[in-house]
Order: sequence, then structure tokens, then C-alpha cells
Amino acid sequence: MKAADAAVELFARVVVLAGVTVAGAAGILAQSPVPRPPAATLEELLSRVSAYVHVFVDRFSNVVATEQYVQERVRGIRGGKHALTSDYLLITLPGSADWIECRDVYEADGKQVGDRQTRLLKLLRDGSPNDWSARASAVARESTRYNLDDIGTLNRPLVTLALMQAPYRARLEVTEGKADPATGPGIGIIAFREIGAARMFEKSPVWGRVWVNTSSGVILKTELSFGNPRTPSQVVTTFKEDPSLGVAVPIEMTELYHLGGLSGDITGNATYGAFRRFGVTSTEHFDE
Repeated sequence: MKAADAAVELFARVVVLAGVTVAGAAGILAQSPVPRPPAATLEELLSRVSAYVHVFVDRFSNVVATEQYVQERVRGIRGGKHALTSDYLLITLPGSADWIECRDVYEADGKQVGDRQTRLLKLLRDGSPNDWSARASAVARESTRYNLDDIGTLNRPLVTLALMQAPYRARLEVTEGKADPATGPGIGIIAFREIGAARMFEKSPVWGRVWVNTSSGVILKTELSFGNPRTPSQVVTTFKEDPSLGVAVPIEMTELYHLGGLSGDITGNATYGAFRRFGVTSTEHFDE
């Protein structure tokens, strides 16, 4: 065999052997399980959620959504059904970490009620920003008269999200919730229960769950329960990420109220859309 032919044969053998070696290594890697990152601890998850809520409030404040809200009495003697259309908005107070959810009903059962633009202008332009809290509360109280019954003030989509802020968590016992088979991987559940004698809302303690993206802290769903533990009333909010706002916004709220007696039970369903931002400054400018 010539020297040149021998060199070619040797080179071919090396290539074949290298191919076998690489293929074998690939097979071993394919058979080896890919290690999963360690699951977030409860404290780590709470820290991520708290940071996300701060971002959420910053980006969702001064945003108006159109709320289509239907309440219906499903048990009880009086019956009834209301279909409400409202402007729903989150207002942050100047110089404060506090914020307010506000529902401004402008249509009830197909009939216009009041002047929505006038109400919003009065809320956001008249007087100083220091008056916004009282004005928003007045608008919210006005809107409660369109409820079918006295269902309280928890029929707002962000109540449970607000409880994930540090000042409120001090009044809650927080644990890791049981896995929800309806969710995919990477979704954790935080369970909470109000503790202490003082009540944050009305007369009943509250408890519930929060569905969270474990890596980002983004809140995807909340569930708030209250009343009789055996037949609790409940408010559930579902969120969906909105790329234009950079957060997961509320898209649906479902409710069930066990009122008892002649009032029976009331269900509610609200959907949210047409999100738009308005600008408010301390010089009382309103830009929609």
C-alpha cells in the first residue's frame, strides 16, 4: 500500500471512530434527564408576587376599561337581573402608595344613567388631586345602588391582588396551596386566610387562593371567599397578559353570593375590555 493510500485509510478510520464516539455521547445525553431548576420557596414566590404587584399598579393605574357586568338572582323569591355597563378604573393617589378601584356605571339595563364624561371630569379635574380619594369613593357609592341587593363591596376584580401587598400580608396566614390539575407547569398557588380579631372587610374574615407564574410572579387568577365556610360567597378574577400595558389585566370576574332568606343567591359575571390610558397631572389636565 502506498503511503498516500495508507494516510487516507487512517483518516477514514479516525472519522468513523469519532462519529461513533459523538453518536454514543449524544445517546447518553438524550437518556440523561435534564435537571429542573429548584422550585421557588414560598418566601421567594411571595417576594416575586409583591414586586409584580408594585409593577402592576404602576402600569395599570390611570387606565380605564369598559366593564360589562350582569347580576342575576338565581334563588330567592324576589328574582331579578341587572345588566350594567361601566367605566372601571384604578386611581393612584399622589404622594401615596394607596390606590382605589372605581366603577362608574353609565348604563343600566340598556338605559343611560347620568353623564359618564361629566362624572369622570369632576372626579379627575375638579378640585385638587388630594380630593381624589373622597371623590372616587363617592362615585363608587353611587354605583352600588345598581346592585341587585346588598352584596357588599368585594365585587371588584383587584381586591385579592391588593392583598398580596406587604402591608396586608401581615394580616394573613399564607401557605403553599395544593396543585391545580387544570393548570400547566410553572404555575404555583398561594393560599391565604385572614387572621386576627380585626376584619379588613365588613364582618367576615376572608380566605382564598392566588395562581402565580412561579418564575415571574405574574398573577394569573385570584379567588376570594368569605361568609359561611360551608357555603362561602366567592369572587374569582381571571387575568390575561396585555403586551401594550406590560402586565396581566383582568378580563373576567365571576361571583356567587349566598345571602339567604328571601334574598337567596346572586351570581355575577363581569368582563373587561377596551383598555385605554388617560393622563392626569397635578395641574388637573385630563387627556383620554
